[in-house]
Amino acid sequence: VVTLPTSKVKSNTEVNAKVTDDGGISQTDTEKKSSENGSVVIKASVQTPTVTVDGKSGDVTVTPKDNDPDAKRLFITYTPANGTEKTVTATKSDNGTWSIAEESDFVASADGKSFTIKNAKAEAKTKVTAITKGETDDIKSEVAENTVPDKTAPKAPEVKVNTSNGNAEITPPTDPDTKTVIVKY
Repeated sequence: VVTLPTSKVKSNTEVNAKVTDDGGISQTDTEKKSSENGSVVIKASVQTPTVTVDGKSGDVTVTPKDNDPDAKRLFITYTPANGTEKTVTATKSDNGTWSIAEESDFVASADGKSFTIKNAKAEAKTKVTAITKGETDDIKSEVAENTVPDKTAPKAPEVKVNTSNGNAEITPPTDPDTKTVIVKY
């Protein structure tokens, strides 16, 4: 088996293969013979990007695959903190770096190879998805996704004095992940 990696063959390239032998159907047969051409047109395909979460900070990074000649666009869908879901589009330049031209919470890496959103900029417990596409929408990767972890601190409790009896009243926040309240006096 001869394998040509997709990174070495451009999309819509016809790949041909032909087999030749030294003859040998009989002892006196020395004429070389060749098979018919076997050919196939390589269609464009793009690789699935990665969506990773930093375990410590909760930041989410989207990285398209290197050496993917048919990848031209990257669509990232996320929910900004206290916002509604939106999709941003990154495009690949001729030198292989990626950029997002529109307003976005994602920041490109210094080398233009990935995009990161800070945990506080994304709505906790929502998905970040990414899909790579070629020049047309029919050339696309699988969807990659990951969940934004909840790394935000709970809101502060409300502490007030009841003016009718002088008691201190402490009202914990209503954050669903608030587990304990520590009171010191």
